[in-house]
Amino acid sequence: MAIEKVREYFKKFGIENRIQEFEVSSATVELAAEALHCQPCRIAKTLSFMVDEKPILIVAAGDAKIDNPKYKAKFKTKAKMLGFDEVEACGSSNSAIELSIEELEKYANPQEWVDVCKGWIQ
Repeated sequence: MAIEKVREYFKKFGIENRIQEFEVSSATVELAAEALHCQPCRIAKTLSFMVDEKPILIVAAGDAKIDNPKYKAKFKTKAKMLGFDEVEACGSSNSAIELSIEELEKYANPQEWVDVCKGWIQ
């Protein structure tokens, strides 16, 4: 059912047909990179955290890691990812959509760009 919600969302923009579904899992960065025949850095991963009792999502390159001091400086709290039971699933474990950075900004409607990752060059 979650993939249908995604399809309906992208239908508003006329790009629902760009959703790819695979015979294999794309549930992790490594599996998605394998399914798409690309490097893990080309995969966008979504990380969920709680800040001021509100959930936030950070989209990062697949090979990026959270830099705890940068995160704390930005959000004034320790980085603690939400547990599996604290988030709603979006999409499916065998789907993906390719978006440019500009499209990601347009369709995700982000609040701001933040630099909270380590060892990664933009």
